[in-house]
Amino acid sequence: MEIYHLPASKKTPKVILDPEKGYFEFSGIAMPEDTVVFFDPLIKKIKQYFEATKVPVVFHFSVYYFNSLSSKMIYELFKEIERQFKNGKDIQIEWTFEEDDESMEEAGKLFAESIDVPFKMIVSES
Repeated sequence: MEIYHLPASKKTPKVILDPEKGYFEFSGIAMPEDTVVFFDPLIKKIKQYFEATKVPVVFHFSVYYFNSLSSKMIYELFKEIERQFKNGKDIQIEWTFEEDDESMEEAGKLFAESIDVPFKMIVSES
């Protein structure tokens, strides 16, 4: 699998999948017009990604806004990551939020409590 890069738009996050480096990035805003059309292919790419990579994987999430439908799909994405973790993949999730963004901090804590994957909360001071 080659590097997958989806540039950010006004309503969708930047997504990078690099199977050689074990790198995944999901950053920006997540409120696509049709969440299923945006997230379903991404979840399929994640499955392909795990088939292609043998190295430890760090999932970097740095979201500053997502709507309720995107929240449900991010949860589905985390559930797929959890399935892969339970199948023996070496995975860590890093959830970055700005110091004064209580809603993204709380969202990260809720996601962390809902899955069984190493989950690191990172405060960004920018």
